[in-house]
This record gives sequence, structure tokens and C-alpha cells, in this order.
Amino acid sequence: MLRLFTWPIMAVVSLVLVSFALSNRNPVEIALFPLPGTLTLPLFLLVLVVAFVAMLVGGFVIWCNAAPRRKAGRAAEKQAAALEKELAGVKAELAKRPPSPVPQTLLSPPNPLVVPEQPKTIEAAGSATDADKVDRVAS
Repeated sequence: MLRLFTWPIMAVVSLVLVSFALSNRNPVEIALFPLPGTLTLPLFLLVLVVAFVAMLVGGFVIWCNAAPRRKAGRAAEKQAAALEKELAGVKAELAKRPPSPVPQTLLSPPNPLVVPEQPKTIEAAGSATDADKVDRVAS
């Protein structure tokens, strides 16, 4: 998708550069102040060299500014790899262990048609224990 936009833009920029180079072939003298002598270059070459050097300097500045993000990304990748390794170890350890027993009540949902037993009342529980005591004394 990006190539659909990149190629036409590059074609237009190339045509502009070729047109600029063909129309500005006049020689220009360049004198650098502390250095002796002068340098004679075509104007288009001087402009293109300066633009190229400016592009390199700008790219270097952007690269330097992105260094902290690249460092943080590398640290995050290392941490993710360590966590994946630890997770693999835990999975291997869990695979070696026998499965823990699951209570049957958790496996099957309650049946709404079956009425659960009601707990005995205190009076009924008390009389049953008295009857047990009587049976034990009698025997």
C-alpha cells in the first residue's frame, strides 16, 4: 500500500532534480574562509551535495534521538524471552505432576429437579442423640 504512494512521489522528485540539474549548469566558485584557494563546481552539484549532507546529518540526529527507545525495546525483548522461558519451565513442571482430584460437585451442575435434603433442626438432632445414648446404655 505504501508503495502506491512512494513510487509516484519519487518519480516527481526525480524529475524536479533532473530539471534543476539541467537548468543550473553554470560554474560557481566556492571559497572556504580559513582555507586558501577556491573550488569551482557546477551549481546543481553544489546544491545536491549540500542537500545530501543535510539529509545525512538529519538522519544521524534522528537515529541518536531514537537510541533510548531502541534500548528500551531490546530490554523488553530480553524480558519477554526470559518470561517465555520461565513459562515453558512451569508448563513442563505442571505436565509432570499428576492432575489434582476435582470434587464431583464441581464437575456436575446441580439438578434443579432434585430437592436437596434439609438440615435437621436442633430439636430433631438432640432427640436422635438421646436415642443413641439410650441404645448404648441398654446394650
